[in-house]
Amino acid sequence: MNIRSITLSLLISVAAISASAQSYDDPMSQALMKAFDELLDEDPRDPETLVRRAGLYYAHQDYIKALDDINTAMKYYAPDDEESRYPAYQLRAKIYQRQKKYEDALADLNTVLKMSPQDYGTIYQRANVLYELGRYPEANADYYLMLRLNPRSQDALLGQAKVAVKQNNLGTANDLADRAVAMTPNNSEIFIGRAAVRDLMGNRQGAVEDYISAISVDNESTARALGHLVAMSRTDYPTVMAGLSSAISKAPRTGMFYFIRAMIAQGHCNYLAAIADYDKIINENLDSYPGLNGALAECYYYLGRYDRALLNADYAISATDENAFYYVLKSR
Repeated sequence: MNIRSITLSLLISVAAISASAQSYDDPMSQALMKAFDELLDEDPRDPETLVRRAGLYYAHQDYIKALDDINTAMKYYAPDDEESRYPAYQLRAKIYQRQKKYEDALADLNTVLKMSPQDYGTIYQRANVLYELGRYPEANADYYLMLRLNPRSQDALLGQAKVAVKQNNLGTANDLADRAVAMTPNNSEIFIGRAAVRDLMGNRQGAVEDYISAISVDNESTARALGHLVAMSRTDYPTVMAGLSSAISKAPRTGMFYFIRAMIAQGHCNYLAAIADYDKIINENLDSYPGLNGALAECYYYLGRYDRALLNADYAISATDENAFYYVLKSR
């Protein structure tokens, strides 16, 4: 992965956090909402349409409206037709879970599992809800049930690992998390899962290593892994920087590690350290990207070294047509 991709992933992760989750600006959401509204204008008592609209609200994290639609739909199902309520119970449990109303979520999940005792996704959801309620033996029983249904369930192994941590069985937790990673060691998502277990254990160094591995093995989870590293740096900056330095010592020609370390250092106002890493990338031709000079310009700006800041801003402007940001930086 090159530095341009890392930068884009970071911007995506920031945008996902800062953007309004309840925005329906995309054309598909607008079209669906219009269709649901038209159907409900014709028949406001149609439970299936209400549940579908609740699903759209849920996807946009608009949980209050989603729950209102689900509860309204429940009134309009035939009294003796419990099976028709199946998708409504499933969705309402997810809404309750997002709202941290775990007892309510558990009630709906138990109802679903009475109708379909081997619904793998619902068993997993119930296991996680039981975990959040501190009912660890019951959560573990559900994770075991998942393994009976799918012996290669990494979600179940990671779930058992988290339970083991809560029960102070740290050796078991380590073994379970390692088993999950061993199944698909080239999948970034599993490293993020193990990082969560390690963080829960207090092994923050191991968690940092896993987030770096997630960035290294594929592009699928880069934005999330970067987001976790940045968030962790706010509370444990030395551990994050030590982990990145360790990665650099093992792969000294990998520009993205220097870039991530520089970006985090810059975010913590350690401008000289950031400049050293940006210069390393440029001077040793580890990567080529105008954003490097843009970042250098920002660092020199905050150090009051405006001559060097202007020099780097001008270089960034000349190196690409997508240079509006660099003009803004130069104006500052």
